[in-house]
Amino acid sequence: MAVAPLSPVVKKILGHSLAENHLHGVDTLIHGTHLNIRLSNDESLVPSVISRLEHAVCEIDFCDEMLWMQIAMALDEAIVNAMFHGNLEVSSALRQTDDGKPFFDMIQSRKKMSPYQDRHVEIQMRVDRQQAEFIITDEGPGFDIFSLPDPRDPSNLEKASGRGLLLIHSFMDKVTHNERGNQITMIKRKPDDRASLSDDADKTH
Repeated sequence: MAVAPLSPVVKKILGHSLAENHLHGVDTLIHGTHLNIRLSNDESLVPSVISRLEHAVCEIDFCDEMLWMQIAMALDEAIVNAMFHGNLEVSSALRQTDDGKPFFDMIQSRKKMSPYQDRHVEIQMRVDRQQAEFIITDEGPGFDIFSLPDPRDPSNLEKASGRGLLLIHSFMDKVTHNERGNQITMIKRKPDDRASLSDDADKTH
């Protein structure tokens, strides 16, 4: 399956300094190989946040640049989705109207409105030499996960909704959601570990 070109956000990720430890508007807590980040609905913070995660991953030599690029693209989609669709409750259906202008207009409007502006995204990372787990949680009402288009169906790549989830499933080894629909858990394994755990990956939905 063809992979879409890198988004502007991911391009920024690749060129961002790994020494970025203090991010304005971001609370970071590090404990061993665990890292928790809490941030506002400001998508401009996402590249710096992902670079901070990369710094922690590189400390234990978990993956090479190519593997991290896949992780970074999945993280970008998951975090931005948590902001826009979760916390700000903006429907991706608005992307189909007037070149997406109503979609981005509503995002900017709700960033200044309560309760939307008061919500945050929490990012948890647990990593060891076998796998990296990322848990992204928003403070929105959640959604019915069974209403989402099948992310494994390539025909859904052309649809405005579900495209990000398709990319996430393409790059991560296991993807699950909580019952409320406001949390996504993504697992990436080192290449040598995937074959022995293929049965577990088959359970991904």
